[in-house]
Amino acid sequence: MWRKLLAGARAAFTGWDNPGRQAPAPWSLPVIFYCFRIYSEMAKFLMFALNGPTKGEGDAEVFHKWYNEVHVPQFKAIDLVKSATRYKVLRGKLPGMENWPHLIVYEFEADDISEISKRLQAGVGPSHETLDSSTSGHLWAVALEEDDEPIQPH
Repeated sequence: MWRKLLAGARAAFTGWDNPGRQAPAPWSLPVIFYCFRIYSEMAKFLMFALNGPTKGEGDAEVFHKWYNEVHVPQFKAIDLVKSATRYKVLRGKLPGMENWPHLIVYEFEADDISEISKRLQAGVGPSHETLDSSTSGHLWAVALEEDDEPIQPH
């Protein structure tokens, strides 16, 4: 996102000396660089949650209702969460995959992963009894910049 902001700033400030082009307002340069600093310092994290319902009769329906109406909205209420998308797993090659019929991908923007963890602990309630926690799993990842060394989470 910060690359788009920088490209927009570059376009806005290019060609000041061209005839007919008005110079930007004096306050705009500090604002653009402040926004650039904010976006450039925020890392993008992903959490992949693999899970499914318990095997009881009617558990799948109750699980999906809880997941869609309670669990995902709790995540989305946290301002660090930029998106949450659920998927049905079709195929793949992971040990124990048969226990993970569903995948949800959460996208976060934060300074570090500990900030996300604190906010999740405070804002997300306990799991529902129809979530099969014995076979659930999750994976965290942080975005790498194209030209940079890998970002080291705190």
